Amino acid sequence: MKPAVRFARYATLGAALAALLGLGLGSPVAAQNAREVNYAKAPGWVVAAPQPTSTQSPPGAAFRVEYSDTQVRAINGGTETYSDYRVKVMKPDALALGNLTLTWQPDGGSVTVHSVKIIRDGAIIDVLDKSKFRVIEREQNLDQASLDGLLSAVLQVPGLQVGDTFEVAATIVSHDQTLGDLAFGLEQLPTAELTGAFRYRLIWPATDHLSWQTTKDITPSVVHTADGMNEISVELRDPTGSVPTDGAPPRYNIRRLIEFTGFDGWSDLSKRMYPLFEKAATLGATSPVQAEIDRIKAQSADPATRMQLALSLVEDRIRYVYVGLNGGNYRPASADETWERKYGDCKSKTALLLALLRGLGIQAEAVLVNAAGGDGTDEWLANPVMFNHVLVRADIAGKSYWLDGTRVGDTRLDQTPAPTFRWALPLSATGAALERVAPDALTAPQSIENIDIDARAGLDVPAKVTYQNIYHGDEARLLKMKLEAMSAQDATQGLKSSANSGGAWTDLETATWRFDEARNVLVISFTGTWRLDWETNGGSGRSYSLPGGGFYPPDERHRPPEQDQTAPWVRESFPKFSCSTTTVHLPESRKGWTWTYEAKPMNRRLAGEVYWRASGQQGNTVRMVLSSNIYLPEITAVEAKAVNALIPTFNNRQSSVYEVPDTGRPSVAPLPFGDNADWDELSKSCTAH
Repeated sequence: MKPAVRFARYATLGAALAALLGLGLGSPVAAQNAREVNYAKAPGWVVAAPQPTSTQSPPGAAFRVEYSDTQVRAINGGTETYSDYRVKVMKPDALALGNLTLTWQPDGGSVTVHSVKIIRDGAIIDVLDKSKFRVIEREQNLDQASLDGLLSAVLQVPGLQVGDTFEVAATIVSHDQTLGDLAFGLEQLPTAELTGAFRYRLIWPATDHLSWQTTKDITPSVVHTADGMNEISVELRDPTGSVPTDGAPPRYNIRRLIEFTGFDGWSDLSKRMYPLFEKAATLGATSPVQAEIDRIKAQSADPATRMQLALSLVEDRIRYVYVGLNGGNYRPASADETWERKYGDCKSKTALLLALLRGLGIQAEAVLVNAAGGDGTDEWLANPVMFNHVLVRADIAGKSYWLDGTRVGDTRLDQTPAPTFRWALPLSATGAALERVAPDALTAPQSIENIDIDARAGLDVPAKVTYQNIYHGDEARLLKMKLEAMSAQDATQGLKSSANSGGAWTDLETATWRFDEARNVLVISFTGTWRLDWETNGGSGRSYSLPGGGFYPPDERHRPPEQDQTAPWVRESFPKFSCSTTTVHLPESRKGWTWTYEAKPMNRRLAGEVYWRASGQQGNTVRMVLSSNIYLPEITAVEAKAVNALIPTFNNRQSSVYEVPDTGRPSVAPLPFGDNADWDELSKSCTAH
């Protein structure tokens, strides 16, 4: 899939340069020299650039934008994007403007340069008289397993110096081969405070169906021209900064954006994309994939087991490589082709997985999503660039499973992670509506810190400690892969170095790890000794604060008055569920004293997070377990205000064990879990029941 839209900002010099030099991807007419840079006058549909403003740049500015002009003609199912900018170089930092790069997709477009000029002391120097762009035919993202087929052309502008005014104009044509009968696109005007004139102009034939939409902070002028073209235009002159709303969901911070599309709606997009995957998932008469289907059938008659085997086959046997060549941005390779070459991207893996599941008699469909979440997708027009990923939704006995063939190591369906995206578009022959995907909270901790401290030898000698980090799910798999890549000696040394960085160990004796394949759990264990920091309380009693025994209170949430006070607040780490357990085996009590503990029970919900703690004591053994579970992706402004008022009452005291005068009535309370608890028991003990 094409990457989803990036909402770039002009906040820094680097961002401004990138925005000014990123001349965009345009559209329709396939040029004769698609693989070379063409040189010609500006097209006739282009109008004159906006007049520069007279406002002085801020003191110390490296450059001044006189104007930046983007004009788009949506025609014949594609776009021609004309970009023209003029910038005055005021400091050496801005000489990087002379490093020009143009990027385009040759199988559906072309690039034409109209002018590259230096204006010095009123004289115009035509850079193209003596210098031309050089095409670089290379893949730029091979290190990211991406074959996008893009071409780049570069020009190091000779002679550019401080004090010059620099002007560049070019048109990039873009025409998607897969969805080539409809134009679509997005554009963002600068959101930072800048001097200069910034314009976006879009024109299209009045006979074409084209919808457009903007954010509420800009109001385009609308024109119906005499030559049968519709036009919208937005011009910002010395724009002030667009103030973001701190802590708000992404949909609240999309600013100065313009979108256009030829699709009638989400159902239309769904219906047009459906045949691409239906065709790709159809196996040939002699397809070798059929043998894999038969093999899975022979292994099990259980639909869930068959689904798992099919998913593992795609994850483990087909390596990930993005393929955008020859119109491949949206078109998947066939299942047979993907199986033969043993690599594919999300589109191709989805087609192969669909073929396998359908061959196994399991209902499945391709679904478009945005891997970054896609918050606010429903508020915009139907546009393919709103999605950057495709996966499979399969159903067994009325239960849906989201299967992503680009993942690795999924061995149990019940442990595949819940969707993190907010919206999904199923692909259907009749067209499907955009669906809201409810975010799921975690029901078991992703990680547990399990500490066992044996201080029975006395308070004046180092305590024996067993320390475990228990990881579940994707983090477990990732750490396992890293450890497996090392020699046993290097892995042990690496784990010891990591543990010693905390400074608690006086003697770190062992460091080991093991992975439970069936339960997808990694356990890293350390043994050694700690010197405990005992303190003397009033009356000469001694106490020790339990590691990992307390909570930090929620952050207060406040926004400056100029920001939207009604916007929700994002819980950035959602979903996150962590747990910590500490056991202390205490020495025999001194005469006249006895051991007790401070670890008040807690089961409190604040700001979309559950704070939970339980503890117990049997004889001289004290055990405490606490967990934190962020179960909501965002909270309302009203809820945030209520939480702010409750924070002063939040119990953030550290749990501890301590001596008290012996009254003959020892502290007794059930321990939260047993001495030999494994992952499952610990996991179940990390929350209220």
